[in-house]
Amino acid sequence: MAPSEKDRGGTAAALEHQNELLRKENEKLKLREQQYNSILETMTEAVERDSADLIINYVNNAYCAFYGTTKEETIHTDAMEAVVAEDRERVIKKLRSVTPDHPDYHYTCRVNNSAGDLFWIEVFGHAFFDSSGKIREYQDISRDVTSYKSAEKQAEWFRAQMEEKVRERTLELTNANLKLSTANSYLQHTLNNISEGIIVVREDGSSVLLNYGSNAIWSAGEGLIREAVAAEMKDKKSPICRLFLKGESFHDVEITLPTAAGEIQYLVTGYPVRNENEPTQGFLILRPLSEMKHIVNRLSGAQARYHFQEIIAESAIMKEVIQLARRVAPSEGNIMIEGESGTGKELFAQSIHNASPRRNGPFIAVNCGAIPRDLIASELFGYAEGSFTGAKKGGKPGKFEMAAGGTIFLDEIGDMPLNQQIALLRVIQERVATRIGGTKTIPIDVRIVCATNKDLLKEVERNNFRRDLYYRLNVINLHIPPLRERKEDIPALFRHFLTAAGNPPLPTESAADGGFLDALMNYDWPGNVRELQNVTERATFVSERYPLTAADLPEYLLHAVGGENGTPGAASFAAPRAAETAPVFPSERERMIYLLRKYGNNASRAAKHMGISRTTFYRKLKKYGMTIDRG
Repeated sequence: MAPSEKDRGGTAAALEHQNELLRKENEKLKLREQQYNSILETMTEAVERDSADLIINYVNNAYCAFYGTTKEETIHTDAMEAVVAEDRERVIKKLRSVTPDHPDYHYTCRVNNSAGDLFWIEVFGHAFFDSSGKIREYQDISRDVTSYKSAEKQAEWFRAQMEEKVRERTLELTNANLKLSTANSYLQHTLNNISEGIIVVREDGSSVLLNYGSNAIWSAGEGLIREAVAAEMKDKKSPICRLFLKGESFHDVEITLPTAAGEIQYLVTGYPVRNENEPTQGFLILRPLSEMKHIVNRLSGAQARYHFQEIIAESAIMKEVIQLARRVAPSEGNIMIEGESGTGKELFAQSIHNASPRRNGPFIAVNCGAIPRDLIASELFGYAEGSFTGAKKGGKPGKFEMAAGGTIFLDEIGDMPLNQQIALLRVIQERVATRIGGTKTIPIDVRIVCATNKDLLKEVERNNFRRDLYYRLNVINLHIPPLRERKEDIPALFRHFLTAAGNPPLPTESAADGGFLDALMNYDWPGNVRELQNVTERATFVSERYPLTAADLPEYLLHAVGGENGTPGAASFAAPRAAETAPVFPSERERMIYLLRKYGNNASRAAKHMGISRTTFYRKLKKYGMTIDRG
């Protein structure tokens, strides 16, 4: 029987209703995909999607930056090509083991970038299946774990971040619902495995945290963060407010927000999202500034390289200093290291840091005597945006901020201007700092190690150094004796510097003769260990054979120990390599004439024999009114 007009009308209405539902679902899908793609291209983790036969279908910007490729070079290539050959079978086996009931997988493997550099990566992935249970696509989110591979504590930290799983989805009856479900799964998987916090802000100031990321500060302080964002919306100078008033995006702006763990500084990036069917919204991406500082310090080399076992000491007095330094290293007390220039004060400072609980934090060294007086405050404490002409946009953190969680080494502290000594005293007492031109206080968590080659107590008496600051810094005092007071260390240091200069390890008696060593032991070394290193390296450069002799030492040193121009000890210290007796010259001019004759008017060889440069040799020739006969 043919359907009635009423039946046909009802069917058409139902079909129209279904079409309307489908249209709305497609609109939601489009918006969700826009949100997803925006986040995907700004995240710092590498994202990769592969077909069922492991051909790359998609990579984000972070993937291209990590591997040193472009999207055009990567799409449609073998996903296993970058994986080290020994790891491929294991990775493929892991991918083939997933099922619709257990679609998630996790593994680590070694990869090579386009330059051939080897890295360890950790991968969290999810397989997507069609309605028949066949794999449609794999999605991987990976990050570089090379520096943490061997550290058990870091490995546990990474595992804790990755505990959240991708939520189960239900397959929709229509193709639109299937795509929407897949897009939601992609987005949720991405959000749950990135370290940044993602916040959606509305025009009325309300907000929602889309993810808890890999850091507990997000889940612990969500309510406080949302309240702070609402307060920022009321401040017309705030970049978050301008995001809505003028539709202006902003990037890496420092904003301090309260959390359950106290006030935390963030680098915030924001951009507006407008949709005709929904209120104006803004996306905020929050990165804890402390994590960014840690990355900057690691890449810029703000780390201590030396340890106590690398300090060479044979003398009892030096061994006592090392023993005391080892004993106080685990404490939190400020340390003052005193000693002449060249005695190795920074070597001790780095060793103390590496033997302390702060060894995994940064080591920031600042030479207070090398920074112009008008710049030392901005260098130590940073400055706010617009604080002075030429100030960097967004301001700049100071050395104390960069050293958070680690050690700051203030070398030549005695050269710090008095007005900055007051600011340093405040930082030590209150454990907070304020940037130049700024108003917000920044918590300071650092250990201070200072060094000086001056007698600071005398500087205090001369009113060049604050007495209260002196006692704040001089909680633990280490005095490094000059080399002339620990000459037992000279032979061992000589052997060390000889090897460090690229020479083969040699016994002392094979490396230098008695005259050479006697000269080293009799010299007072005003430049201390640094001078001994320079003299050793110079001797290896000018010498043509081993053992080294006193003739390979610089003239000023031989003169100081009585080794030239007929002074006592000349025969001992300045003996030539052959058995001949070294001539005695009444003047430097006569010596130069002798050397030019000896070396056939070769100025370079004559200068080398005198231990001076060729340029200096010619300057002396001019001084004495001499010329070289080229005939």
